[in-house]
Amino acid sequence: MSASVKLEDNFDLRKLIIRTVLLKEIYKVAELYGEEEGISVDSILLVKMKEAYKGILEKGDCILGAFDGDNLLGCLTVHFLVDTYPGYTDGPYMHIETIIVNRKHRNIGVGTALMKRVVGIGREVRATYIVVQTGKDNISARKMYEKCGFNNRYVNYVYTFS
Repeated sequence: MSASVKLEDNFDLRKLIIRTVLLKEIYKVAELYGEEEGISVDSILLVKMKEAYKGILEKGDCILGAFDGDNLLGCLTVHFLVDTYPGYTDGPYMHIETIIVNRKHRNIGVGTALMKRVVGIGREVRATYIVVQTGKDNISARKMYEKCGFNNRYVNYVYTFS
């Protein structure tokens, strides 16, 4: 990236570090989710999130975070799966979910940096494909995915247990 984007808090996109969120940093993810969803983060939620993240890590999956120093600006969850469909059995595929960027750091490349790192990881593990889902009305996310090389290919249906 040739030019850096500066914000009022002197943020420089070139200083962004993309790395796995550590288990002890799950509270930062909780704060990011809480801000987005307008919910308060309490100790009960933190315990649940920590247990869930332990399970994610034990499976070899992770939450990938975009950090400016100690500040978590955005994150997404990466799952590695296998497929038995002919033509897709030569490597894992990746499912990306729960993509979120702090509101004051949107539209400056944080989400793009996360997704480009995901594509890099996909190449490293020789993934056959990467799936990411979003709502049809989330135009900014869809544009970002397309900018990163993703194609809109399928309609998703979800069955929710009540």
